[in-house]
Amino acid sequence: MQIKNLLFQPISLNLSLDGCGLHLNAREAVEVLDHQVSDEIKLAAARGLVSLIGSTADAIDHALGSEPTPAGTTADIEVTVSTDSPKKGARR
Repeated sequence: MQIKNLLFQPISLNLSLDGCGLHLNAREAVEVLDHQVSDEIKLAAARGLVSLIGSTADAIDHALGSEPTPAGTTADIEVTVSTDSPKKGARR
C-alpha cells in the first residue's frame, strides 16, 4: 500500500501492530504492507492529509478510469509525446 503525504509539511503517523512510527516529509510517498495500515492512517486519509493507494497498477487504472488489472498481470500503456512547438515569432 502506498501512503503519500498531501501536505506541504512533514507528518508523523503510527503503523499498526508493531508500534513503529512513520514519518513522511512534505509530499513524500512510501510503501508499507497492507496489514501495517493503522486506523490513524485511514483517518488521516479520510481527512485528506494523506492518500492511500493499493498498488501502482491500481493507481494507474484509477487515473485512466479503466478497470483494475488482475493480479499477476501487467497493463500496457501507450504514451504519445508531441514535440511540435510553434516557431519562435510565429503568430497564433
